[in-house]
Amino acid sequence: MRLIVAIVVLLHSDLLLACSVLCPTIEEMFSSSDHVFMGKTESVEEVGTNAFRDEPNIEVHFDIQKTWKGNWGNKPLRTIYNKYSCYGYFFKANEIYIMFIREGKRLFLCDTQEYSDEVVEKLDEITADQNTSIK
Repeated sequence: MRLIVAIVVLLHSDLLLACSVLCPTIEEMFSSSDHVFMGKTESVEEVGTNAFRDEPNIEVHFDIQKTWKGNWGNKPLRTIYNKYSCYGYFFKANEIYIMFIREGKRLFLCDTQEYSDEVVEKLDEITADQNTSIK
């Protein structure tokens, strides 16, 4: 039995190691992002397959509920790594997410936060601090 577990771990160790990183702080994620918003997923659609890892390419449409940075508008988010790697995210329809998006960069596992009051409060603090320091 231990041998089977060891073989499974070895076969998938690249995935385990690749995703065992510490996420940056909310402040660091905010400062390095072009767009930071909270949105409810209206739809999550498969739009092909990523041949490299045999993962679905997806297109996510959000109903933006709050924006802290940038102007994402109503454009869809398209990701190609969504299931087996640290990139992308396995979105579910009708869920609320807080998104940290960098233009031209892959969506990393840490860039998507499921809704939490703590993250919203922290983002509100960050933007309030920025607004008072500008005046």
